[in-house]
Amino acid sequence: MKRLKSFELSPITLRGLVFYPLLAWLFLTLLKNMNPPTKKNIINETGLRVFHLLQTFGFSAKMAKLITSQAAHETGNFSSKIFKENNNLFGMKLAKKRRTLAIGEQYGHAKFKSIEDSVKDYKIYHKELGYNNEYPDIMEFVKALVQKKYFEANPDEYTKGVAYFYNLYFNPIA
Repeated sequence: MKRLKSFELSPITLRGLVFYPLLAWLFLTLLKNMNPPTKKNIINETGLRVFHLLQTFGFSAKMAKLITSQAAHETGNFSSKIFKENNNLFGMKLAKKRRTLAIGEQYGHAKFKSIEDSVKDYKIYHKELGYNNEYPDIMEFVKALVQKKYFEANPDEYTKGVAYFYNLYFNPIA
């Protein structure tokens, strides 16, 4: 019967066998706990397009920033099913008492032929319900939305959501 040669590991090799796997585990654990980019914290090309469309259809740059931030909040940064399948930027329900460009209803929300039509419809809504053409800040803008019963969410949470996207799109940290 053959005997296996015994082999010895140096203390440095032993430390390496323990240290490197432990270091790899620690690195992977830290990596998992970091906040990786998600669809919600990345500037979306659609948001920039919406910002320019709003200006094209008559909103000032200041209002276009507020409304783009609102649209990003309403659609989960332009990733929701209502946005993707209905071209609905603002979570609008099908209008029954005002003129609308909606082509129907799907999932309980208005459905539009295009993003452009959604923006134009928001412009109609904005005008017919008597919104101001300018608001000094996000708080006043959301306060106006609350007064017009635009959304059903908690106003503080809605304000935080709009502010989050405003900062993401228009006040990026360098």
